[in-house]
Amino acid sequence: MKTRLTTILAATVLLTGIGLCGEAKREMVFDQPYLNLPVKNGAPKRRMRVVVEGATVRDLDIELADAEPAQWVFLDVSPWLGKRRR
Repeated sequence: MKTRLTTILAATVLLTGIGLCGEAKREMVFDQPYLNLPVKNGAPKRRMRVVVEGATVRDLDIELADAEPAQWVFLDVSPWLGKRRR
């Protein structure tokens, strides 16, 4: 059996509802080149920031689906594959 070694990248994804107080933080590992995001038109807009090694590398507003998404969109995270988290 072959063992596959995967270089990982840990990043923090911050989600904030536009006009709402509070912040939801998710730490995740990027071991694939794309992050798939569930989207639904008309869902509340949220600000999403991707922070890698303490620096914000992406900052966007997105209508994330709370339940069944209307579509899936992707975010290319390949530039951060292979980097190590502090």
